[in-house]
Amino acid sequence: MEVEKILLEATKYGGNSESGQKSISASSLVDDPLRLWLRWKHGVPPSDTVTQATIGSLVHLGMEKIIETLEPVVPLTKHLESEVEVGCKMDKGWSFSGTIDILDHETKTIYDVKVVKKYRIEKLRKEEPDDPYIWQLNAYRYMLCRLGVNYKNMKVIGLSCDAGFDFRSGKMTNVLNIVDVPLIEDAYIEDRFNEQAKILNDHIAMDTPPEKCRDTWPRKVNGKTIPVRCVAYCDYSSLCPHFNPKRETVLAAFGC
Repeated sequence: MEVEKILLEATKYGGNSESGQKSISASSLVDDPLRLWLRWKHGVPPSDTVTQATIGSLVHLGMEKIIETLEPVVPLTKHLESEVEVGCKMDKGWSFSGTIDILDHETKTIYDVKVVKKYRIEKLRKEEPDDPYIWQLNAYRYMLCRLGVNYKNMKVIGLSCDAGFDFRSGKMTNVLNIVDVPLIEDAYIEDRFNEQAKILNDHIAMDTPPEKCRDTWPRKVNGKTIPVRCVAYCDYSSLCPHFNPKRETVLAAFGC
Protein backbone atom coordinates (compact mmCIF):
# COMPACT_ATOMS: atom_id res chain seq x y z
CA MET A 1 0.00 0.00 0.00
CA GLU A 2 1.40 3.41 -0.99
CA VAL A 3 0.62 5.09 2.35
CA GLU A 4 2.43 2.35 4.26
CA LYS A 5 5.51 2.79 2.05
CA ILE A 6 5.51 6.53 2.75
CA LEU A 7 5.26 5.99 6.53
CA LEU A 8 8.05 3.43 6.55
CA GLU A 9 10.31 5.65 4.45
CA ALA A 10 9.69 8.64 6.73
CA THR A 11 10.46 6.69 9.91
CA LYS A 12 13.22 4.32 8.79
CA TYR A 13 16.18 3.79 11.13
CA GLY A 14 18.94 6.28 10.34
CA GLY A 15 21.78 4.88 12.44
CA ASN A 16 24.33 2.11 11.86
CA SER A 17 22.23 -1.00 11.21
CA GLU A 18 25.13 -3.44 10.73
CA SER A 19 25.69 -6.42 13.02
CA GLY A 20 28.69 -6.70 15.33
CA GLN A 21 28.33 -3.20 16.77
CA LYS A 22 29.58 -3.05 20.37
CA SER A 23 27.22 -0.26 21.30
CA ILE A 24 24.46 0.18 23.87
CA SER A 25 21.84 2.85 23.41
CA ALA A 26 20.32 5.00 26.13
CA SER A 27 16.91 3.42 25.55
CA SER A 28 18.29 -0.10 26.07
CA LEU A 29 20.47 0.56 29.13
CA VAL A 30 18.18 -1.52 31.36
CA ASP A 31 16.86 -3.75 28.59
CA ASP A 32 17.10 -7.54 28.66
CA PRO A 33 20.58 -8.72 27.56
CA LEU A 34 18.92 -11.01 25.01
CA ARG A 35 17.56 -8.06 23.03
CA LEU A 36 20.99 -6.39 23.07
CA TRP A 37 22.66 -9.63 21.95
CA LEU A 38 20.18 -10.02 19.09
CA ARG A 39 20.98 -6.45 18.01
CA TRP A 40 24.70 -7.29 18.06
CA LYS A 41 24.16 -10.61 16.27
CA HIS A 42 21.80 -9.50 13.51
CA GLY A 43 22.04 -5.73 13.32
CA VAL A 44 18.87 -3.65 12.91
CA PRO A 45 16.37 -5.43 10.63
CA PRO A 46 14.73 -3.21 7.99
CA SER A 47 11.16 -2.11 8.71
CA ASP A 48 8.72 -3.71 6.29
CA THR A 49 5.46 -3.25 8.20
CA VAL A 50 3.87 -0.42 10.17
CA THR A 51 4.14 -1.18 13.90
CA GLN A 52 3.79 0.58 17.27
CA ALA A 53 7.39 1.77 16.83
CA THR A 54 6.40 3.43 13.54
CA ILE A 55 3.70 5.43 15.34
CA GLY A 56 6.19 6.60 17.96
CA SER A 57 8.66 7.63 15.26
CA LEU A 58 5.95 9.62 13.48
CA VAL A 59 5.24 11.55 16.69
CA HIS A 60 8.93 12.41 17.05
CA LEU A 61 9.08 13.46 13.42
CA GLY A 62 6.02 15.66 13.95
CA MET A 63 7.57 17.36 16.99
CA GLU A 64 10.75 18.06 15.03
CA LYS A 65 8.81 19.62 12.13
CA ILE A 66 6.74 21.78 14.49
CA ILE A 67 9.89 23.22 16.08
CA GLU A 68 11.44 23.86 12.65
CA THR A 69 8.26 25.61 11.46
CA LEU A 70 7.84 27.83 14.53
CA GLU A 71 11.48 28.81 15.01
CA PRO A 72 11.48 31.82 12.63
CA VAL A 73 8.26 33.12 14.21
CA VAL A 74 8.36 32.32 17.93
CA PRO A 75 11.58 33.47 19.66
CA LEU A 76 11.29 30.82 22.40
CA THR A 77 11.86 28.00 19.92
CA LYS A 78 15.34 29.36 19.15
CA HIS A 79 16.34 27.73 22.43
CA LEU A 80 15.02 24.34 21.32
CA GLU A 81 16.86 21.70 19.34
CA SER A 82 15.34 18.41 18.23
CA GLU A 83 16.77 15.00 17.32
CA VAL A 84 20.14 15.65 18.96
CA GLU A 85 22.55 12.73 18.55
CA VAL A 86 24.90 12.10 21.47
CA GLY A 87 27.49 9.45 22.23
CA CYS A 88 30.73 8.61 23.98
CA LYS A 89 33.34 5.87 24.15
CA MET A 90 33.30 3.45 27.06
CA ASP A 91 35.67 0.72 28.28
CA LYS A 92 36.79 -2.33 26.27
CA GLY A 93 35.75 -1.06 22.88
CA TRP A 94 32.12 -0.34 23.77
CA SER A 95 30.27 2.86 23.01
CA PHE A 96 27.22 4.60 24.45
CA SER A 97 24.80 6.38 22.13
CA GLY A 98 21.36 7.93 21.83
CA THR A 99 19.18 10.55 20.17
CA ILE A 100 17.57 13.18 22.40
CA ASP A 101 14.10 14.23 21.24
CA ILE A 102 14.29 17.84 22.42
CA LEU A 103 16.95 19.95 24.17
CA ASP A 104 15.98 23.29 25.72
CA HIS A 105 19.24 25.24 25.81
CA GLU A 106 17.74 28.08 27.84
CA THR A 107 16.44 26.03 30.78
CA LYS A 108 19.08 23.28 30.36
CA THR A 109 16.33 20.65 30.06
CA ILE A 110 16.29 17.28 28.31
CA TYR A 111 12.89 16.22 26.96
CA ASP A 112 11.87 12.81 25.70
CA VAL A 113 8.55 12.20 23.94
CA LYS A 114 6.62 9.01 24.68
CA VAL A 115 3.32 7.74 23.27
CA VAL A 116 2.03 5.63 26.14
CA LYS A 117 -1.05 4.52 28.04
CA LYS A 118 -2.22 6.36 31.16
CA TYR A 119 -0.99 3.70 33.56
CA ARG A 120 2.56 4.09 32.20
CA ILE A 121 2.56 7.81 33.00
CA GLU A 122 1.33 7.14 36.54
CA LYS A 123 4.04 4.52 36.96
CA LEU A 124 6.65 7.07 35.90
CA ARG A 125 5.35 9.56 38.45
CA LYS A 126 6.02 7.02 41.21
CA GLU A 127 9.74 7.20 40.30
CA GLU A 128 10.30 3.47 40.56
CA PRO A 129 14.07 2.89 40.67
CA ASP A 130 14.26 0.61 37.64
CA ASP A 131 11.94 2.58 35.38
CA PRO A 132 13.53 2.46 31.89
CA TYR A 133 12.45 6.02 31.05
CA ILE A 134 14.27 7.37 34.10
CA TRP A 135 17.44 5.50 33.13
CA GLN A 136 17.12 6.60 29.50
CA LEU A 137 16.99 10.33 30.23
CA ASN A 138 19.77 10.05 32.79
CA ALA A 139 21.84 8.25 30.16
CA TYR A 140 21.36 11.26 27.87
CA ARG A 141 22.36 13.56 30.73
CA TYR A 142 25.45 11.42 31.40
CA MET A 143 26.58 11.53 27.75
CA LEU A 144 26.05 15.30 27.54
CA CYS A 145 28.12 15.69 30.69
CA ARG A 146 30.90 13.60 29.14
CA LEU A 147 30.76 16.04 26.22
CA GLY A 148 31.14 18.99 28.60
CA VAL A 149 27.48 20.05 28.65
CA ASN A 150 25.70 20.13 32.02
CA TYR A 151 21.93 19.57 31.71
CA LYS A 152 20.37 18.34 34.95
CA ASN A 153 16.68 18.99 34.24
CA MET A 154 14.93 16.00 32.63
CA LYS A 155 11.28 15.64 31.64
CA VAL A 156 9.15 13.09 29.81
CA ILE A 157 6.44 14.45 27.51
CA GLY A 158 3.87 11.68 27.77
CA LEU A 159 1.14 11.59 25.12
CA SER A 160 -1.64 9.30 26.38
CA CYS A 161 -3.03 7.14 23.59
CA ASP A 162 -5.97 6.10 25.81
CA ALA A 163 -6.80 9.50 27.33
CA GLY A 164 -10.33 10.88 27.40
CA PHE A 165 -13.31 10.44 29.66
CA ASP A 166 -12.65 8.05 32.55
CA PHE A 167 -15.95 6.39 33.46
CA ARG A 168 -14.62 5.13 36.81
CA SER A 169 -13.72 8.60 38.07
CA GLY A 170 -16.19 10.56 35.98
CA LYS A 171 -13.42 12.90 34.85
CA MET A 172 -11.50 13.71 31.69
CA THR A 173 -7.88 12.58 31.64
CA ASN A 174 -5.14 14.63 30.00
CA VAL A 175 -3.66 13.71 26.66
CA LEU A 176 -0.50 15.73 27.35
CA ASN A 177 1.46 14.99 30.53
CA ILE A 178 4.88 16.42 31.39
CA VAL A 179 6.62 14.46 34.15
CA ASP A 180 9.87 15.39 35.92
CA VAL A 181 12.55 12.71 35.97
CA PRO A 182 14.78 12.28 39.06
CA LEU A 183 18.56 12.23 38.81
CA ILE A 184 20.58 9.02 38.86
CA GLU A 185 24.23 9.50 39.82
CA ASP A 186 26.86 9.02 37.10
CA ALA A 187 28.48 6.13 38.97
CA TYR A 188 25.25 4.12 38.77
CA ILE A 189 24.92 4.84 35.05
CA GLU A 190 28.47 3.56 34.48
CA ASP A 191 27.88 0.50 36.67
CA ARG A 192 24.74 -0.41 34.74
CA PHE A 193 26.47 0.08 31.39
CA ASN A 194 29.50 -2.01 32.42
CA GLU A 195 27.21 -4.75 33.76
CA GLN A 196 25.36 -4.97 30.43
CA ALA A 197 28.61 -4.85 28.44
CA LYS A 198 30.16 -7.66 30.54
CA ILE A 199 27.14 -9.93 30.04
CA LEU A 200 27.23 -9.30 26.31
CA ASN A 201 31.01 -9.80 26.08
CA ASP A 202 30.67 -13.16 27.84
CA HIS A 203 27.92 -14.36 25.50
CA ILE A 204 29.73 -13.05 22.43
CA ALA A 205 32.85 -14.98 23.48
CA MET A 206 30.84 -18.17 24.05
CA ASP A 207 28.69 -17.58 20.95
CA THR A 208 25.57 -18.38 22.95
CA PRO A 209 22.47 -16.24 23.51
CA PRO A 210 21.53 -14.89 26.96
CA GLU A 211 18.50 -16.30 28.74
CA LYS A 212 15.03 -15.33 27.55
CA CYS A 213 13.59 -11.93 28.41
CA ARG A 214 12.30 -11.54 31.96
CA ASP A 215 8.88 -10.18 31.04
CA THR A 216 7.32 -10.96 27.67
CA TRP A 217 3.97 -9.41 28.71
CA PRO A 218 1.94 -12.67 28.69
CA ARG A 219 -1.75 -12.43 27.92
CA LYS A 220 -4.47 -15.04 27.62
CA VAL A 221 -6.08 -15.10 24.16
CA ASN A 222 -8.49 -17.84 23.13
CA GLY A 223 -7.15 -20.10 25.84
CA LYS A 224 -3.51 -19.60 24.79
CA THR A 225 -0.81 -17.62 26.60
CA ILE A 226 0.55 -15.13 24.09
CA PRO A 227 3.89 -13.29 24.66
CA VAL A 228 2.61 -9.88 23.58
CA ARG A 229 6.01 -8.20 23.72
CA CYS A 230 7.48 -10.80 21.36
CA VAL A 231 4.58 -10.85 18.93
CA ALA A 232 3.66 -7.19 18.69
CA TYR A 233 6.73 -5.18 19.77
CA CYS A 234 9.96 -7.09 19.10
CA ASP A 235 11.67 -6.85 15.70
CA TYR A 236 13.74 -9.94 16.49
CA SER A 237 11.01 -12.47 17.31
CA SER A 238 11.64 -14.49 14.13
CA LEU A 239 15.39 -14.59 14.95
CA CYS A 240 15.10 -15.24 18.69
CA PRO A 241 16.14 -18.73 19.89
CA HIS A 242 13.67 -18.54 22.80
CA PHE A 243 10.59 -17.52 20.83
CA ASN A 244 7.82 -20.06 20.27
CA PRO A 245 8.81 -22.03 17.13
CA LYS A 246 5.14 -22.24 16.11
CA ARG A 247 5.14 -18.57 15.32
CA GLU A 248 2.32 -18.63 12.79
CA THR A 249 0.02 -20.32 15.29
CA VAL A 250 0.92 -17.76 17.94
CA LEU A 251 0.29 -14.86 15.58
CA ALA A 252 -3.03 -16.27 14.47
CA ALA A 253 -4.18 -16.75 18.03
CA PHE A 254 -3.22 -13.18 18.89
CA GLY A 255 -5.27 -11.92 15.98
CA CYS A 256 -2.39 -10.38 13.99
